[in-house]
Amino acid sequence: MLQEAGIVTASEYVLRLRSSSAIQQVMNDLLEVEHILLADIISNAHLDTSYSTTLREVLHDSFNSVLDDLIAEPNVVPCNYLEQLKSHLPEPDLTRLRTQHLQLLLGKEKLHALSEAVGLQEQWRAECEDRRSTTLGRIMLEVVQDQANAIETLFASAKTKSLSWKYYLALLHLVAVAIEGDKVEIVRVKGILKDLFNRVVDAGDFETFMILMVSAREICMSNENVLGNYSGWYKATIGEMSYRIKKEQFVHVVELMTRLIGLEKDPEVLKVHINISVSTPPKCMELIVNYKQLCRAHLAKLLNERTRDNVSMDCETSIVIDDD
Repeated sequence: MLQEAGIVTASEYVLRLRSSSAIQQVMNDLLEVEHILLADIISNAHLDTSYSTTLREVLHDSFNSVLDDLIAEPNVVPCNYLEQLKSHLPEPDLTRLRTQHLQLLLGKEKLHALSEAVGLQEQWRAECEDRRSTTLGRIMLEVVQDQANAIETLFASAKTKSLSWKYYLALLHLVAVAIEGDKVEIVRVKGILKDLFNRVVDAGDFETFMILMVSAREICMSNENVLGNYSGWYKATIGEMSYRIKKEQFVHVVELMTRLIGLEKDPEVLKVHINISVSTPPKCMELIVNYKQLCRAHLAKLLNERTRDNVSMDCETSIVIDDD
């Protein structure tokens, strides 16, 4: 009412508050219902004024806090405030807002190393689908609407290797689903993955190799219109790499592939690695034979573990009826 009457704007009101708790309470109200007032603060935060830095800090703390709340309870905020703000902000402000939320999400739950993400990827993808219809899920979907910006931000963050791999993969999943038949973005993704593979070949870095593999898997499992299915991508990238790289580079990539085996938890991925033929340079066939044997051994181990787990669960849930 005060802003409508021209007495004080939302930005001016927030700047007059002295306690962080009072600021957070006001910001929570704006996030839930007063989106026009929230838009005023966002717009003023990016003007060249003496108080814009303070407003940016207020917004950062507020968005960071609400994302923490949503991660703990995905529907704690009743509506997708990013969606509501679209009718009140110009596109440059919306782009900044989406990027800010994307970067904040990439800082959440940094509990797992990249090596753990290899084995948790299947589980995380299922969790992402489960929260798709929640407020958090809708906010995450809105964050990646600018596909070009989301793709560039995600892969740039991955290069730093200091991020939440859980949310990196969840957001990459949503981007891949959203791409549909956009040829420009498909070319962009293919180019980034090609660059990652070239970096692996040139530098032989295991972490870069893991980023390549989990990223390609996430995209393939999310939308086959982008890279095709995982079998096809693996054959084109790994199965035929001997035609594009030197023998010593081939040997080192196979060494990286072998290091990855023990981290795998998805039997379907291992089956692809076993079944897809890999063309080899002269005198390198034994490397691939040994690699596939290790894949088969690890697959058998995983399947045995799953069988034991299923038997254990059956025993725990069975009801024993004593004869009288």
